[in-house]
Amino acid sequence: MVFDGCQFAGPLVFPESLKELDGLGFSGTTGTLVIPKFMNRIGDHMFDGTGCSQVEFHDGVEGIGYGAFCNSKLSGELILPSNVKFIGGRAFQHSKITKIIFPDELKLMGDGLLEEEGIFANCVHLTGIIQFPKNVARIPVGCFYGCNAITGLVIPEGVDIIDKRAFEGCSGINSIVCEDEEPPLVCENAFFGVNKDNFTVEVPKGCVEKYRQAQGWSEFKRIAEYSNFVCRPAQATALNTAHTETLVLNADGAWTVEHCPDWVTLSKTSGTGKTELRLTFNPMEHGAGNRRDSIMFRMPAEDHTTYCVVSQYDYEHEEDSYLTLQEHTKGEGIDIVFVGDGF
Repeated sequence: MVFDGCQFAGPLVFPESLKELDGLGFSGTTGTLVIPKFMNRIGDHMFDGTGCSQVEFHDGVEGIGYGAFCNSKLSGELILPSNVKFIGGRAFQHSKITKIIFPDELKLMGDGLLEEEGIFANCVHLTGIIQFPKNVARIPVGCFYGCNAITGLVIPEGVDIIDKRAFEGCSGINSIVCEDEEPPLVCENAFFGVNKDNFTVEVPKGCVEKYRQAQGWSEFKRIAEYSNFVCRPAQATALNTAHTETLVLNADGAWTVEHCPDWVTLSKTSGTGKTELRLTFNPMEHGAGNRRDSIMFRMPAEDHTTYCVVSQYDYEHEEDSYLTLQEHTKGEGIDIVFVGDGF
Protein backbone atom coordinates (compact mmCIF):
# COMPACT_ATOMS: atom_id res chain seq x y z
CA MET A 1 0.00 0.00 0.00
CA VAL A 2 2.70 2.46 -1.05
CA PHE A 3 0.52 5.56 -1.49
CA ASP A 4 -2.48 4.45 0.55
CA GLY A 5 -4.14 7.46 2.19
CA CYS A 6 -1.81 10.04 0.61
CA GLN A 7 -3.15 13.46 -0.43
CA PHE A 8 -1.23 15.31 -3.12
CA ALA A 9 -1.17 19.08 -3.56
CA GLY A 10 -0.53 18.61 -7.29
CA PRO A 11 -0.60 15.80 -9.87
CA LEU A 12 0.82 12.36 -9.02
CA VAL A 13 3.42 11.94 -11.79
CA PHE A 14 5.54 8.78 -11.99
CA PRO A 15 9.18 8.99 -13.25
CA GLU A 16 9.91 7.62 -16.73
CA SER A 17 12.59 5.37 -15.25
CA LEU A 18 9.96 3.45 -13.25
CA LYS A 19 9.68 -0.10 -14.64
CA GLU A 20 7.01 -1.73 -12.49
CA LEU A 21 3.95 -0.64 -10.56
CA ASP A 22 1.70 -2.90 -8.51
CA GLY A 23 -1.96 -2.07 -7.90
CA LEU A 24 -4.06 -1.73 -4.78
CA GLY A 25 -1.77 0.87 -3.27
CA PHE A 26 -3.72 4.01 -4.06
CA SER A 27 -6.81 3.80 -1.87
CA GLY A 28 -7.48 7.15 -0.26
CA THR A 29 -5.14 9.13 -2.52
CA THR A 30 -6.45 12.38 -3.98
CA GLY A 31 -5.55 14.76 -6.78
CA THR A 32 -4.70 14.03 -10.43
CA LEU A 33 -3.20 10.73 -11.52
CA VAL A 34 -0.76 10.85 -14.48
CA ILE A 35 -0.23 7.42 -16.05
CA PRO A 36 3.53 6.72 -16.49
CA LYS A 37 4.93 6.43 -20.02
CA PHE A 38 6.19 2.88 -19.56
CA MET A 39 2.70 1.59 -18.88
CA ASN A 40 0.89 0.53 -22.08
CA ARG A 41 -1.65 -1.56 -20.17
CA ILE A 42 -3.26 -0.60 -16.88
CA GLY A 43 -3.39 -3.81 -14.86
CA ASP A 44 -6.35 -5.46 -13.18
CA HIS A 45 -7.45 -3.50 -10.09
CA MET A 46 -4.43 -1.21 -10.54
CA PHE A 47 -6.19 1.90 -9.23
CA ASP A 48 -9.19 0.21 -7.62
CA GLY A 49 -10.58 2.57 -4.97
CA THR A 50 -8.26 5.46 -5.75
CA GLY A 51 -9.36 8.82 -4.41
CA CYS A 52 -7.82 10.64 -7.38
CA SER A 53 -10.52 12.66 -9.11
CA GLN A 54 -8.78 13.02 -12.50
CA VAL A 55 -6.58 10.78 -14.63
CA GLU A 56 -4.28 11.81 -17.48
CA PHE A 57 -3.59 9.01 -19.95
CA HIS A 58 -0.93 8.97 -22.65
CA ASP A 59 -1.60 7.66 -26.17
CA GLY A 60 0.58 4.60 -25.60
CA VAL A 61 -2.06 3.02 -23.34
CA GLU A 62 -3.72 0.21 -25.30
CA GLY A 63 -5.58 -1.71 -22.61
CA ILE A 64 -7.41 -1.07 -19.32
CA GLY A 65 -7.67 -4.13 -17.10
CA TYR A 66 -10.45 -5.65 -15.05
CA GLY A 67 -11.57 -3.34 -12.24
CA ALA A 68 -8.72 -0.91 -12.99
CA PHE A 69 -10.58 2.15 -11.68
CA CYS A 70 -13.49 0.39 -9.94
CA ASN A 71 -14.89 2.26 -6.91
CA SER A 72 -12.66 5.23 -7.69
CA LYS A 73 -13.37 8.93 -7.22
CA LEU A 74 -12.74 9.70 -10.89
CA SER A 75 -15.14 12.47 -11.88
CA GLY A 76 -16.00 14.75 -14.77
CA GLU A 77 -15.27 13.95 -18.41
CA LEU A 78 -13.45 10.68 -19.14
CA ILE A 79 -11.43 10.95 -22.37
CA LEU A 80 -9.98 7.53 -23.10
CA PRO A 81 -6.60 7.45 -24.91
CA SER A 82 -6.78 7.30 -28.70
CA ASN A 83 -5.09 3.88 -28.97
CA VAL A 84 -7.07 1.96 -26.35
CA LYS A 85 -8.31 -1.28 -27.90
CA PHE A 86 -9.59 -3.11 -24.83
CA ILE A 87 -11.49 -2.24 -21.63
CA GLY A 88 -11.89 -4.97 -19.03
CA GLY A 89 -14.95 -5.78 -16.95
CA ARG A 90 -15.81 -3.47 -14.01
CA ALA A 91 -13.06 -1.09 -15.18
CA PHE A 92 -14.92 2.09 -14.13
CA GLN A 93 -17.77 0.62 -12.09
CA HIS A 94 -19.08 2.90 -9.32
CA SER A 95 -16.92 5.85 -10.41
CA LYS A 96 -18.20 9.43 -10.56
CA ILE A 97 -17.53 10.19 -14.22
CA THR A 98 -20.11 12.38 -15.98
CA LYS A 99 -19.19 11.87 -19.64
CA ILE A 100 -17.31 9.30 -21.77
CA ILE A 101 -15.48 9.85 -25.05
CA PHE A 102 -14.57 6.52 -26.64
CA PRO A 103 -11.62 6.22 -29.07
CA ASP A 104 -12.21 4.87 -32.59
CA GLU A 105 -9.57 2.17 -31.98
CA LEU A 106 -11.61 0.48 -29.24
CA LYS A 107 -12.54 -3.05 -30.33
CA LEU A 108 -13.28 -5.11 -27.23
CA MET A 109 -15.29 -4.28 -24.13
CA GLY A 110 -15.09 -7.02 -21.49
CA ASP A 111 -13.83 -10.53 -22.23
CA GLY A 112 -17.20 -12.13 -22.91
CA LEU A 113 -16.73 -14.75 -20.20
CA LEU A 114 -17.80 -13.03 -17.02
CA GLU A 115 -21.38 -13.15 -15.80
CA GLU A 116 -21.19 -9.64 -14.33
CA GLU A 117 -18.86 -7.46 -16.38
CA GLY A 118 -20.53 -4.09 -15.72
CA ILE A 119 -17.75 -1.88 -17.07
CA PHE A 120 -19.60 1.37 -16.25
CA ALA A 121 -22.26 -0.12 -13.97
CA ASN A 122 -23.74 2.22 -11.36
CA CYS A 123 -21.95 5.30 -12.65
CA VAL A 124 -24.95 7.31 -11.52
CA HIS A 125 -23.39 10.70 -12.39
CA LEU A 126 -22.94 9.72 -16.05
CA THR A 127 -25.20 11.86 -18.27
CA GLY A 128 -25.92 12.67 -21.89
CA ILE A 129 -25.73 10.53 -25.01
CA ILE A 130 -23.45 7.47 -25.18
CA GLN A 131 -21.90 7.11 -28.64
CA PHE A 132 -20.17 3.78 -29.16
CA PRO A 133 -17.15 3.48 -31.48
CA LYS A 134 -17.64 1.77 -34.84
CA ASN A 135 -15.33 -1.21 -34.18
CA VAL A 136 -17.08 -2.60 -31.08
CA ALA A 137 -19.08 -5.73 -31.97
CA ARG A 138 -20.57 -6.43 -28.57
CA ILE A 139 -21.91 -4.28 -25.73
CA PRO A 140 -21.20 -6.55 -22.76
CA VAL A 141 -23.20 -7.81 -19.80
CA GLY A 142 -24.41 -5.02 -17.50
CA CYS A 143 -22.19 -2.49 -19.26
CA PHE A 144 -24.24 0.55 -18.16
CA TYR A 145 -26.40 -1.15 -15.55
CA GLY A 146 -27.99 1.40 -13.22
CA CYS A 147 -26.74 4.48 -15.11
CA ASN A 148 -30.11 6.18 -14.79
CA ALA A 149 -28.95 9.65 -15.88
CA ILE A 150 -27.82 8.83 -19.42
CA THR A 151 -30.32 10.16 -21.96
CA GLY A 152 -29.50 8.52 -25.26
CA LEU A 153 -27.59 5.87 -27.23
CA VAL A 154 -26.02 5.88 -30.69
CA ILE A 155 -25.31 2.28 -31.73
CA PRO A 156 -23.13 2.15 -34.87
CA GLU A 157 -22.90 -0.40 -37.65
CA GLY A 158 -21.06 -3.52 -36.61
CA VAL A 159 -22.57 -3.94 -33.14
CA ASP A 160 -23.91 -7.50 -33.31
CA ILE A 161 -24.90 -8.16 -29.70
CA ILE A 162 -26.33 -6.08 -26.88
CA ASP A 163 -25.75 -8.46 -24.00
CA LYS A 164 -28.07 -9.08 -21.08
CA ARG A 165 -28.71 -6.26 -18.63
CA ALA A 166 -26.47 -3.94 -20.67
CA PHE A 167 -28.75 -0.96 -20.04
CA GLU A 168 -30.93 -2.30 -17.23
CA GLY A 169 -32.15 0.49 -15.00
CA CYS A 170 -31.21 3.25 -17.46
CA SER A 171 -34.56 4.94 -16.93
CA GLY A 172 -33.39 8.31 -18.32
CA ILE A 173 -32.89 7.03 -21.87
CA ASN A 174 -35.22 8.87 -24.26
CA SER A 175 -33.35 8.46 -27.55
CA ILE A 176 -31.86 5.42 -29.34
CA VAL A 177 -30.33 5.53 -32.82
CA CYS A 178 -29.28 2.27 -34.51
CA GLU A 179 -27.12 2.77 -37.59
CA ASP A 180 -26.93 -0.87 -38.73
CA GLU A 181 -29.43 -2.22 -41.25
CA GLU A 182 -29.38 -5.56 -39.40
CA PRO A 183 -30.84 -5.29 -35.88
CA PRO A 184 -28.29 -6.19 -33.19
CA LEU A 185 -29.27 -9.20 -31.08
CA VAL A 186 -30.86 -7.95 -27.86
CA CYS A 187 -30.32 -10.36 -24.96
CA GLU A 188 -32.36 -10.90 -21.81
CA ASN A 189 -33.26 -7.72 -19.90
CA ALA A 190 -30.84 -5.62 -21.95
CA PHE A 191 -33.26 -2.67 -21.78
CA PHE A 192 -35.16 -3.60 -18.62
CA GLY A 193 -36.35 -0.42 -16.92
CA VAL A 194 -36.06 1.72 -20.06
CA ASN A 195 -39.44 3.31 -20.87
CA LYS A 196 -40.09 1.78 -24.29
CA ASP A 197 -43.30 3.75 -24.90
CA ASN A 198 -41.97 7.31 -24.56
CA PHE A 199 -39.66 7.78 -27.55
CA THR A 200 -38.91 6.62 -31.09
CA VAL A 201 -36.08 4.22 -31.90
CA GLU A 202 -34.48 5.57 -35.08
CA VAL A 203 -33.20 3.06 -37.67
CA PRO A 204 -31.85 3.19 -41.26
CA LYS A 205 -34.16 3.72 -44.21
CA GLY A 206 -36.11 0.63 -45.20
CA CYS A 207 -35.30 -1.24 -41.96
CA VAL A 208 -38.27 -0.37 -39.78
CA GLU A 209 -40.05 -3.69 -40.27
CA LYS A 210 -36.87 -5.69 -39.56
CA TYR A 211 -36.51 -3.98 -36.21
CA ARG A 212 -40.20 -4.36 -35.40
CA GLN A 213 -39.87 -8.11 -35.82
CA ALA A 214 -36.50 -8.49 -34.09
CA GLN A 215 -36.00 -9.91 -30.61
CA GLY A 216 -35.92 -7.16 -28.00
CA TRP A 217 -36.57 -4.34 -30.46
CA SER A 218 -40.16 -5.48 -30.90
CA GLU A 219 -40.81 -4.33 -27.32
CA PHE A 220 -40.36 -0.68 -28.33
CA LYS A 221 -43.65 1.00 -29.21
CA ARG A 222 -42.29 3.40 -31.85
CA ILE A 223 -39.64 2.62 -34.48
CA ALA A 224 -39.03 4.94 -37.45
CA GLU A 225 -36.43 5.85 -40.06
CA TYR A 226 -33.91 8.38 -38.79
CA SER A 227 -33.35 11.74 -40.39
CA ASN A 228 -30.04 13.42 -41.15
CA PHE A 229 -31.38 16.48 -39.34
CA VAL A 230 -32.37 15.58 -35.82
CA CYS A 231 -31.89 16.75 -32.24
CA ARG A 232 -31.08 14.17 -29.59
CA PRO A 233 -32.57 13.90 -27.07
CA ALA A 234 -35.82 15.14 -28.56
CA GLN A 235 -37.14 16.27 -25.18
CA ALA A 236 -35.63 17.83 -22.06
CA THR A 237 -37.19 18.49 -18.66
CA ALA A 238 -36.33 20.36 -15.48
CA LEU A 239 -37.83 21.44 -12.14
CA ASN A 240 -37.79 24.96 -10.66
CA THR A 241 -34.05 25.26 -10.14
CA ALA A 242 -31.58 26.12 -12.92
CA HIS A 243 -30.60 23.04 -14.92
CA THR A 244 -28.13 22.37 -17.75
CA GLU A 245 -27.83 19.41 -20.08
CA THR A 246 -26.28 18.51 -23.42
CA LEU A 247 -28.06 18.26 -26.78
CA VAL A 248 -26.53 16.87 -29.97
CA LEU A 249 -27.82 18.30 -33.25
CA ASN A 250 -27.08 16.19 -36.33
CA ALA A 251 -27.16 18.14 -39.58
CA ASP A 252 -25.79 17.72 -43.11
CA GLY A 253 -25.26 21.44 -43.55
CA ALA A 254 -25.76 24.87 -42.05
CA TRP A 255 -28.51 25.24 -39.45
CA THR A 256 -30.05 27.97 -37.32
CA VAL A 257 -32.45 28.26 -34.36
CA GLU A 258 -35.80 29.58 -35.59
CA HIS A 259 -37.59 29.58 -32.24
CA CYS A 260 -36.46 29.25 -28.63
CA PRO A 261 -38.55 30.09 -25.53
CA ASP A 262 -37.13 32.90 -23.40
CA TRP A 263 -36.86 30.70 -20.31
CA VAL A 264 -34.14 28.50 -21.82
CA THR A 265 -30.84 29.39 -23.50
CA LEU A 266 -28.59 27.56 -25.96
CA SER A 267 -24.81 27.81 -26.16
CA LYS A 268 -25.11 28.27 -29.95
CA THR A 269 -27.95 29.46 -32.17
CA SER A 270 -26.38 28.58 -35.53
CA GLY A 271 -23.70 26.30 -36.91
CA THR A 272 -22.77 23.73 -39.53
CA GLY A 273 -22.84 19.95 -39.31
CA LYS A 274 -23.05 17.88 -36.15
CA THR A 275 -22.93 20.17 -33.10
CA GLU A 276 -22.98 19.64 -29.35
CA LEU A 277 -25.14 22.25 -27.60
CA ARG A 278 -25.50 23.22 -23.96
CA LEU A 279 -29.14 23.75 -23.01
CA THR A 280 -29.79 25.76 -19.83
CA PHE A 281 -33.14 26.14 -18.06
CA ASN A 282 -33.60 29.40 -16.15
CA PRO A 283 -34.82 29.17 -12.53
CA MET A 284 -38.60 29.33 -12.08
CA GLU A 285 -40.42 30.71 -9.04
CA HIS A 286 -42.58 28.34 -7.03
CA GLY A 287 -46.24 28.83 -7.86
CA ALA A 288 -45.57 30.02 -11.42
CA GLY A 289 -47.10 26.88 -12.94
CA ASN A 290 -45.70 24.36 -15.40
CA ARG A 291 -44.41 25.51 -18.78
CA ARG A 292 -43.79 23.68 -22.04
CA ASP A 293 -42.56 24.77 -25.46
CA SER A 294 -40.29 23.63 -28.30
CA ILE A 295 -36.95 24.74 -29.67
CA MET A 296 -37.18 24.69 -33.46
CA PHE A 297 -34.07 24.21 -35.59
CA ARG A 298 -34.03 24.84 -39.35
CA MET A 299 -31.70 23.94 -42.21
CA PRO A 300 -32.49 26.77 -44.67
CA ALA A 301 -30.87 25.14 -47.69
CA GLU A 302 -33.08 22.05 -47.43
CA ASP A 303 -36.01 23.78 -45.67
CA HIS A 304 -35.93 21.02 -43.06
CA THR A 305 -36.91 21.48 -39.40
CA THR A 306 -36.46 19.48 -36.24
CA TYR A 307 -37.48 20.08 -32.63
CA CYS A 308 -36.55 19.60 -29.00
CA VAL A 309 -39.53 19.75 -26.64
CA VAL A 310 -38.62 21.52 -23.37
CA SER A 311 -40.72 21.24 -20.21
CA GLN A 312 -40.26 22.77 -16.77
CA TYR A 313 -42.38 21.62 -13.86
CA ASP A 314 -43.39 23.75 -10.90
CA TYR A 315 -42.50 21.51 -7.99
CA GLU A 316 -44.14 22.26 -4.66
CA HIS A 317 -41.04 21.79 -2.53
CA GLU A 318 -37.43 22.86 -2.79
CA GLU A 319 -34.99 20.33 -4.20
CA ASP A 320 -33.50 18.09 -1.47
CA SER A 321 -36.04 19.41 1.06
CA TYR A 322 -38.17 17.16 3.24
CA LEU A 323 -41.63 17.47 4.77
CA THR A 324 -42.53 16.16 8.21
CA LEU A 325 -45.98 14.56 7.99
CA GLN A 326 -46.35 13.37 11.56
CA GLU A 327 -44.31 13.26 14.77
CA HIS A 328 -44.51 10.76 17.58
CA THR A 329 -46.24 11.75 20.83
CA LYS A 330 -44.94 8.92 23.03
CA GLY A 331 -41.62 7.20 23.45
CA GLU A 332 -38.70 7.76 21.09
CA GLY A 333 -40.65 7.06 17.92
CA ILE A 334 -39.57 5.27 14.70
CA ASP A 335 -38.21 7.19 11.70
CA ILE A 336 -40.07 6.34 8.48
CA VAL A 337 -38.97 8.07 5.28
CA PHE A 338 -40.91 8.03 1.97
CA VAL A 339 -39.08 8.91 -1.23
CA GLY A 340 -40.22 9.13 -4.87
CA ASP A 341 -39.36 6.73 -7.70
CA GLY A 342 -36.68 9.14 -8.91
CA PHE A 343 -34.64 8.97 -5.69
